Amino acid sequence: LALLNKVSNNIREDFYRTEDRYTQLESLCNSYTQAHELELKQYQEQIQKVDKELEKLEGLIEDSKTYVPEKEQEVIQAKGWSDTAKEEAHKQQVRFSEKEANLQKTLQVCEEAIQVLEAQNSNFAGTAKSSANLLELSKVIEEPGDISYLVKALLETASTQTILSDQTLRAQIAALLNQLKLETLQAYDELKLSNQEAIQASQNYSAVKQDTSNNLARQLNVILDNQNMIQEQYYYQQTLRENLQTALNESKHQTELLENWCFAVNEKLLQTKKTKKEEMGVVVALKELLN
Repeated sequence: LALLNKVSNNIREDFYRTEDRYTQLESLCNSYTQAHELELKQYQEQIQKVDKELEKLEGLIEDSKTYVPEKEQEVIQAKGWSDTAKEEAHKQQVRFSEKEANLQKTLQVCEEAIQVLEAQNSNFAGTAKSSANLLELSKVIEEPGDISYLVKALLETASTQTILSDQTLRAQIAALLNQLKLETLQAYDELKLSNQEAIQASQNYSAVKQDTSNNLARQLNVILDNQNMIQEQYYYQQTLRENLQTALNESKHQTELLENWCFAVNEKLLQTKKTKKEEMGVVVALKELLN
């Protein structure tokens, strides 16, 4: 009986130790489970945050597919305006040069024609040469303007023998040519002034268009830089999303392993408690028999 009491006490102590282990294990498993659940929740919240960021970035990328080509078209259009303005300014300069050359040519023709008329005497001597000289000078004016047209007509008229042989007519033609010479000089001064204003206006217009083109090009570069940054941020968020998902899956797996381990150990402890109860029952039965 004393031996049975001792065995009974030992079984009872083992039972209580098993009960304590069960309680400790349950507390430990609960702590681990709560920690893993918190970790899972944090991963899920981070993934949701990344998903929202990805959605926003996708919207920005989709918007850029519209406004980037529009801005590129604006840059192309502005460059076309700038090139046209430069070309027009160049044409303006060419037109001035042509008019300037024509007026200088007209001025030179007037001076040389006056010299021919003044050198001609009243006789018929030298009229043929003078006539040829005046006709040759008239041909120098290829594209006559208002003044040069009159000069050309006067030279063709003055080249006739009748006028060349008449001192009064020669003097009148020379006077007209001299007047046209003065008008040519005045026209030349007016051309220079108007041309300077026109060229300045063309250059100003060209500069404005060039500035517009440069500004739009700079804006486009900024937009393209932002687009690249958005794309890089999108790739970063995608990678982060994948890493978080991997971590979440791993955490779920670890949680599952922990739960399985806790369940297995718990089952073992429950079985131990059951065994101890059965052993206690045997001891109690033996004690009753002895009594």
